Amino acid sequence: MTKIDWIFIVAAIFIAIFIFCFGYALYACGRAKKEARYLQVHPLSSSAQQNLALNRNARDKGRYLLGGIISLLLLTLTIGGVGYFAYLETTQLKVGDLTAVSNGYYYDQDIKALLSKAKAGNLTEGDQKQLSFLTDRLAAYSVLRANENLSERAQLTLNHYYTALTDLGINVHGHAKAYGTDPKTQQLIDHLLDRVAKREKDVLTSFDINAQTLAKRKE
Repeated sequence: MTKIDWIFIVAAIFIAIFIFCFGYALYACGRAKKEARYLQVHPLSSSAQQNLALNRNARDKGRYLLGGIISLLLLTLTIGGVGYFAYLETTQLKVGDLTAVSNGYYYDQDIKALLSKAKAGNLTEGDQKQLSFLTDRLAAYSVLRANENLSERAQLTLNHYYTALTDLGINVHGHAKAYGTDPKTQQLIDHLLDRVAKREKDVLTSFDINAQTLAKRKE
């Protein structure tokens, strides 16, 4: 079971307790009201005893009413808190996914710069090693999966991005030189770059991420 599952279970227990307390408070208030009416219709023989019974009944009714209000307030806060937590859990990126998105963003930017050099015929041996390193990093995205606590749509958006990065890394690896000379290779890689850009935009839009956030998390 995931963390969010346990939180929902615990919250459900507390909600059940608060509902019981609220229900009991309503029942007790109703009973106290009936007792007050009974005392008014059938007063005790002694006025002192009558006043004491009515005062005790009023205190009991006030205590039950206060308990009901507190129970209702706690119930509302619990439901609202769980709802807000569920929203955050299913829509906000976790640390692992945010790191993967940030790194993928910069790997993509660096690969684009190196491919521009390859297209111009200026790719050095050091550039080739760097490109090989970057493409290996992107190929490793094939094992990544979005956090299961995210909503289905959010997971799908992230996983599509990871897949696009993986395909880019696999296809660029070993074909950088051909990018500037072979039209088919260039067309394929440009298509993959466009797909990564589209998936990247989907992720940044869906999770409200900006470049400044990514810059802070760059390795």
